[in-house]
Amino acid sequence: SELNASGKVDVEAKATLGPQTLAAAGAFSKGNALSATVDVTVLHAHTNAFIEGDADAAGAITVNAESHMTPTPIALPLVQPSLTSVAVAGSASKGDLALAGSFIISDLHVDVDAHIGGSSKINRNSLQSTSSAQTVSVTATNETSIVTVAGALGVTTGSTGLGIGLDVEILHKTTKAYIAGGAQVGNDAGGAITVMATSPETMLSVAGTAGVGLDDAGIAASISIADIHIDTEAYIGSGADVHAGGDLTLEATSTFQTTMIAGSVGVGGDAGIGVANATLVHTATVLAYIGASATVQAAGDIEITASESEDIISIAAGIAIGGDAGIAGSAAVNVLSENTKAYVGPGADVTT
Repeated sequence: SELNASGKVDVEAKATLGPQTLAAAGAFSKGNALSATVDVTVLHAHTNAFIEGDADAAGAITVNAESHMTPTPIALPLVQPSLTSVAVAGSASKGDLALAGSFIISDLHVDVDAHIGGSSKINRNSLQSTSSAQTVSVTATNETSIVTVAGALGVTTGSTGLGIGLDVEILHKTTKAYIAGGAQVGNDAGGAITVMATSPETMLSVAGTAGVGLDDAGIAASISIADIHIDTEAYIGSGADVHAGGDLTLEATSTFQTTMIAGSVGVGGDAGIGVANATLVHTATVLAYIGASATVQAAGDIEITASESEDIISIAAGIAIGGDAGIAGSAAVNVLSENTKAYVGPGADVTT
């Protein structure tokens, strides 16, 4: 393909995602009572913007891909909380057992890609007069916000009250902005060139349970688990030929902010047991680079920046009250693996 524009060229793809799932259950009986909720979300989203061919423009050429996943407000009479997933369950009985369980499982895969293809020639065919207005921008933005609540209450005047709450969040994100290997982009008299990938993530996970057994045992267990894998890259591919009449910027940024809360209360006439766990597994790869054997020239500054940050709060609390015994245990576990690099590959020819 060949594009010739006397003005600017915008290639843009935008996705707005607002998944929301709600699950609730209640059970009440003079005998035994059992209630359970299961809330499952599976999402695979791909957002792509690209030029695969030649393009010349007198003005700016922009390739922009964006995905924004944010919670949807719930229309309640007094408040409108913004939540991604909610699961609540409650059981009350006069018999031997009151059991309540709430379970949330979210499996989210979100990919954003913005690029100029390897066979492309951008502002190289002399179809427009060269000027500083001929800027080239390739940007990818992948924003994710997750808010989940799992709660359960089991109460009995008989033997055993049991409450279980589980929240499992699995998130895989890939965010890439790049000029592919072999592409020819820009000219010495043209404008600035920017390649930028941005991936912000925020998450709030709350799991709260209570188990009350007035005669014998009250047992409560709350578990919050997050498995997060992030890949954010901004680069010029191997063998590409890129010329900027102004500055050339490569920037990859990933930010992660989370609060994970797991709380349980077990109250029993004989024994109370409360167990809570919050576990985070987070891996992030953030790369900004000029590939091997690429040729890059800029009349202004060349900046290659890769940055990654985390702000993590994990709280696990178990409370147990029993006539004869109270047993409480809690654990907050964070496993982090981060790889952040900015570099110029071997054999690359970079001139400024």
